[in-house]
Amino acid sequence: MVEIYLSLGSNIKPKELYLNKAIIELESIINIKKVSSLYSSTPIGYKTKNNFLNLAIKAEANIKPRFLLKFIKDIESQLGRVRSEIYTDRTIDIDIIFFGEEIVNSKDLTIPHPSAHQRRFVLEPIMEIDKDLIFPGSNNKIIDLLNKVKNQKIKKIKNFDIENI
Repeated sequence: MVEIYLSLGSNIKPKELYLNKAIIELESIINIKKVSSLYSSTPIGYKTKNNFLNLAIKAEANIKPRFLLKFIKDIESQLGRVRSEIYTDRTIDIDIIFFGEEIVNSKDLTIPHPSAHQRRFVLEPIMEIDKDLIFPGSNNKIIDLLNKVKNQKIKKIKNFDIENI
């Protein structure tokens, strides 16, 4: 079994419903151990009035990263995600942040996620799950990386109850 961290986000209503549906689908191939609280964050890389609702998941699975990526793309498609060359609003966005200690650098998959260390909406929910986690491929604790990302607005909204989805 490998320990996996995922980041999920939605900024098209009903945001929480999209997150819930994605988690239900993910549970069919991964064993979800912890889900962070829900966070509201401002978009990065483009302008929109729609803030994101974000959360992080810690899970275990006995699968390969590419299988998980394909499964994630299928979930996003089923939930109406439209892919674009530019950042746009989306029903659901699911990113593989960490996949055990694996380092993957290919055209279609990079693990750890290449921007995770610069995104407060990724780091803060993961830190809530495991404050002592070391960013794979480095000696940096998540909290140390989070302390370097000061300019992004994020707000904890509420605890997430996986039992109620």
